[in-house]
Amino acid sequence: MARDKDIFKPSSIKLENSMVEKYIETGNEGDYSGAVAKTSAEEIRLVRKLDWRIMTILWAMYFLVSKINTLRVSAVINND
Repeated sequence: MARDKDIFKPSSIKLENSMVEKYIETGNEGDYSGAVAKTSAEEIRLVRKLDWRIMTILWAMYFLVSKINTLRVSAVINND
């Protein structure tokens, strides 16, 4: 039964609060998640490259799903 009580201890909340306090003490600027503006040309290039790859894959997946749904509806209507 003692183990059940340990599960509900707010240790993760303490860890998160200590991380926030450490972030405030260092004087870093950024949004709530610590993200700051990108200044490195390499980082900007990498993010754009990843964006193109991810968006291309997502576009292809969306196209295929919509095509499958269209064919499925067509098959139901035509009793195939």
